[in-house]
Amino acid sequence: MMEDVVNSGTGTRIRQYFHLPAAGKTGTTQEYADAWFVGYTPHITAGVWVGFDNKAVHFTSADGQGGRAAAPIWGRFMEYTYEDASIGMPLGYFNQPDGVVRDTICVETKKLATIYCPNKTEEIFKQEESTGAVPEAHIMAMERRRGIEESDSLI
Repeated sequence: MMEDVVNSGTGTRIRQYFHLPAAGKTGTTQEYADAWFVGYTPHITAGVWVGFDNKAVHFTSADGQGGRAAAPIWGRFMEYTYEDASIGMPLGYFNQPDGVVRDTICVETKKLATIYCPNKTEEIFKQEESTGAVPEAHIMAMERRRGIEESDSLI
């Protein structure tokens, strides 16, 4: 889940510098006084904070967001860490733990998607929480479709 922050969310600026598996979380305080990014790879965790002790001094624009101010620093740090042969950081990948499943859900109903779902997305669940229940709206659409197909076959 946290890989999405780096790959397609608020931490994507990391990818300007670091292209190996990574995940993390950005953060920003009110009035852009503090920006941070805490991230990790399969082998190392690091955090970057950018801010001011004096609250009267702060960023004045969205450039003070964690994804803009702190995440690129983290990306550069990881780039240097992994490229430095004297450190010898191995390449690693995140493994999906046992009992965790991926399923496609309907963006509208937040339940298992069907062919009648207009907008779908993939989500991650604990296996016991992934019920596979089809949303009522989709059941009704399937029944309407079945009724249309049956009436067409009578003609």
